[in-house]
Amino acid sequence: VVTSAGNLAVNTITVNTSIADVGTHFIAYQAEDNGTPSGVAYDTLVINVFNCLSSGDPASLYFDGDDDHVVIEHHSEFQSGGEGTYSAWVYPEAPSGSGECPFMYKDEQFFLGLNSSNNVPVFKVYIDETWYSVNGTTNLTSSEWNHVAGVLTGSEIQIIVNGALEGTASANGVANTSTSELYIGANLNSGKYFKGRLDELRMWVHAYTPDEINENRFELGAASSSYLKAHYKCTNEVVLTNSMATNHGTLINFDLSDCWKPNYAGVWNGSESSDFNNKNNWEEGLIPDPVGSGSLEANQFVIVKPVTSGANSLVIDEIIEVNSIVFNDLNNTSLTSDGHLKVLENLYSFGSITNSGSVTFKGTIDQHIYGENNFNNLNIDANVFLQQNQNILGVLTLNTGILDVNDNELTIVSTEYQAGSVFHNSGNINGNVTMQRYLNHNASSFGWHYMTSPISNATALQIDDDLSLIGFGNGPRGYPWPNLMLYDETNSNADESWWGADNIDTELQSMEGFVIYVPKIERMIDFTGALNTGSISKLITNSGSGNPAIDGWNFIGNPYPSIIDWDLVEIPYLMANAFYIYDYNNERYMSYVGGIGTNGGSNKIATMQGFLVNTSSTTTLELTNDVRTLGDNASIFKSVNQDILLRIKIEGNNVSDETVIRFKDDATANFDLEYDAYKLIAGGKSSNLYTELGDDKISINSIPAPLADEIIPLFLEVGFTGDYSFSLSIEGDLDTNIQVFIKDLQEDILYDINSHDPYSFSFKKTDTRDRFNLIVKKSSNTLKGENSELSVIYSNRMLSLTGLKGSSFMQIINITGQVVESMNMSGNYQKNISLEDFTMGTYIVHLVSNSGTIVRKIVIN
Repeated sequence: VVTSAGNLAVNTITVNTSIADVGTHFIAYQAEDNGTPSGVAYDTLVINVFNCLSSGDPASLYFDGDDDHVVIEHHSEFQSGGEGTYSAWVYPEAPSGSGECPFMYKDEQFFLGLNSSNNVPVFKVYIDETWYSVNGTTNLTSSEWNHVAGVLTGSEIQIIVNGALEGTASANGVANTSTSELYIGANLNSGKYFKGRLDELRMWVHAYTPDEINENRFELGAASSSYLKAHYKCTNEVVLTNSMATNHGTLINFDLSDCWKPNYAGVWNGSESSDFNNKNNWEEGLIPDPVGSGSLEANQFVIVKPVTSGANSLVIDEIIEVNSIVFNDLNNTSLTSDGHLKVLENLYSFGSITNSGSVTFKGTIDQHIYGENNFNNLNIDANVFLQQNQNILGVLTLNTGILDVNDNELTIVSTEYQAGSVFHNSGNINGNVTMQRYLNHNASSFGWHYMTSPISNATALQIDDDLSLIGFGNGPRGYPWPNLMLYDETNSNADESWWGADNIDTELQSMEGFVIYVPKIERMIDFTGALNTGSISKLITNSGSGNPAIDGWNFIGNPYPSIIDWDLVEIPYLMANAFYIYDYNNERYMSYVGGIGTNGGSNKIATMQGFLVNTSSTTTLELTNDVRTLGDNASIFKSVNQDILLRIKIEGNNVSDETVIRFKDDATANFDLEYDAYKLIAGGKSSNLYTELGDDKISINSIPAPLADEIIPLFLEVGFTGDYSFSLSIEGDLDTNIQVFIKDLQEDILYDINSHDPYSFSFKKTDTRDRFNLIVKKSSNTLKGENSELSVIYSNRMLSLTGLKGSSFMQIINITGQVVESMNMSGNYQKNISLEDFTMGTYIVHLVSNSGTIVRKIVIN
C-alpha cells in the first residue's frame, strides 16, 4: 500500500507479487485524495507477477481500477518459447488512424493486434532477432465481438479469425524469450492504443489447430489444460476498453445501474433452475438479450457450458430468440416439443442436444450451422450454410432463402414409424440431399413395398447399394424372381405388366412407381441427389387392349420429399379420383376417394409412396408444390369423412378388410369417378370384402341416401377356412329411423348389426361369395322373417326379386330415364327375371310391394 499526502505526485507505482496457488486473485488499486492541495495523480500502475500459475492449472486474474493504463510485467513461465497460441475476443471501433495496435504485445517475443486503418488482424513473432508476420483476410466487424488467435507451430505462424484459418507464413525456429512488459490494449513504447474492448485474453505454450481453437474460443477457459499459462477475463463490472477522450487503453469500472456493458457472451450456469428466463441461471444475473434494450447491448453469443456438479441443465420449452448460440460439449440441453429456438446469426454445436422441438434460422445476413446436429423440425427463413453434416428427423421447411448444403451431408431421417420430409414454400436447397425410407419386414406377408423416388435422375443403383438387386430383365415368373419391378400399363398381358428393371442403370423416373421385395429383415432405402420440387407431370395411359385387369391402371408415386394432399390434386378429365396403396403389413389394399378411405386410406400420401390410379382415357397428370402439405409422414393414414358412411369390417385368422357404403346425395347410379373406388383383390392369406357394380368389384360404393329399404349384396373371399366376424361402424349423422342388418342367406339369419355385437360365423374357402346381404331398413317397416323381406339382387344378367307380398309393381329404367321394362305381380313369392336381352349400361330397378319399396342401381356389362 502506498500512501501520500500534500503535493506529492506519484507517476508510477510498482507492485511486486508472487502467486503460486491456484485460484482467482484480485489486484485492486485506488487513487485517494487526502484533502491536501493537489491530491494524488497516478499515471501508471506496474504489476510484477512472479511464479504465476506455477501449478500449470488454468486460472484468471481480475483487474479493478480506474487509471489511465495498466502494464503487467511477467516473469518465469510467461517467458515461454517454442510453440504457442495467443487469443483474444475483440470488439473494435470503426477503423481509424494508422499503424498497428495490439490486443496483446510483448516486445521481442510476440504481437497480436490489428491494422488501425482497416481492422485487419495481425500476428507476429520474434525469432532470431527477426520479426515474422502474417495478416488475416477479414476486416474485423466493428462494434461486434470477433475472436482472433495467433499460432506458432515451430515451422510457421498462423492467424485464425472467428475459428477459420485466414493466413500462414513460414517461421522456422523458436520464439525469443523476453523479460519485457506484457501490454494489453496498448503499446506505450510506440504510443499506439487499441480502440475498443477486449475480453478472454489467453496464452498457451502449445500450437492448437484451427478446429481446436474454433471450439476452445467458447470454452471460457473452463477446460483444464497444462498448456494454459495466462488468462485475463474482464468481468461485466470491469471491461478493458478505450477512452475516446484520452486515447489510452484503460480499465473502466462501469456503474451497473446506469451503463452496464456485457462481455462477448451471455453464459448459462444453471445455478437455480432449468428456466432460460430466470436471471439467476446466467452469469452476471442477466438473461441474454438478442436485440439490446435501453442501456443493455445485444448479446452476440449465448454459451451453454458443460453441466457441472450441482448445476441445472437448460430446458427450452417455449419460444427463445438469440443471435449466435453455442452448445459446448456435455451441455445436456433439452429442446422440448413445446420449445422453439429462433437463431438470428449462427449455431455452434460442439455437443449435441436432445431435440424434439423446432429450430428456425431467421437472420438478415448469411447464417451458418457448425457442428453435427439431429434437428427435429428445422425452418429456414434466410440464407443458411451448413458447415458440417446434419440430420432432420421431422420436417425441414424452406420458407425463404437458400439452404446451402455446402458439400456436406444433409440426411432426412426415416424411422420405423415415420419418415422425415422437406416442405417447400419459397425457399430452396442448393446441393444434394439424402432421403431415407424405412421398409419393415413382416414374416407372415409377401414383403412387397410400393415406392417411388424423391430425386431426379435416380437409377436402380441407388437401391442396389441398400438391397442387392437380382432378376434384371426378368418377369415375375422368371428365375431369379426380380426384387425390383416396374409396371407397364400398355402391356396387355397381365403377367408381363410387372417386369424387372433392365439393369443397374435403369432410370427410375420422377412420379414412376416401383415395387421392392424386402426379404428376411427390415431395410433402410435411401436416395441421394437433388430433391424433386415444382411442377412434375406424367402420362397416364389407357391402352384399350380389352383386358380390364390392365386397361387404365397406372402405377405412379408421390415424387416429392413431403406428403401430398390428394384432395388438392387437379384430377384430369376421365381419370378416376381414387387411388390405391398396398398395405404390406396386412396384405390388403387401402383405397381413398372423395373424402373417405378404406383400411386406413386417406387424402394424405407419404413421401416415396407408390400407388395405383385408373383412367378411362389416356391423359396427363400434373402435380405442383401446391399439393404438398405437412403432417405425419407415415405410409398409412386415418381416413377423413364428411358424408354418411357404413363401414363394414371383416376380421378373422389374423387378417382384416373393409368395404364402405357412402350415402351421398349427388352420387349417380353408375360408377362415379369422383366418389367410387374399385376393389383390388389381394392374394395369399388375405380376406377380401366388397360390393359390386355390374362385374366390377367396389371397395367404396357411393349411392344416394335411401328413400326406402335398401338391400345391398356383400361379397366375401377368404384365404383360409375358419371363424370370422362382421362389425359395423357408422360415420356421420345417419337417420335415427334407419336400422342396419346383416342377412346370412346360408344360415337364414337376420342380425341387427347396428344394435348388437359383431356377427360371428364360420366361412369356408368354397362358400359362395354372395352369402351375405347388407339391409338398410326404415324402422317404420318391420322385418318378421324372410317372407316379409323385400330384396332386389342382381348377378350375371339375372335379377332376383324376393319377399314379394300382395300386389307388386316393378320398373326398369335406363340412364336416360326411359322405362325399358315394367311388370305387375301378385302373391307372396320369389321371382327371377332374365336380363340377357338388355344392352350394356346402367339401369335403375324400382320395385314396389306391400312389404316395402326398393330403388336399386345395376350395371350390365
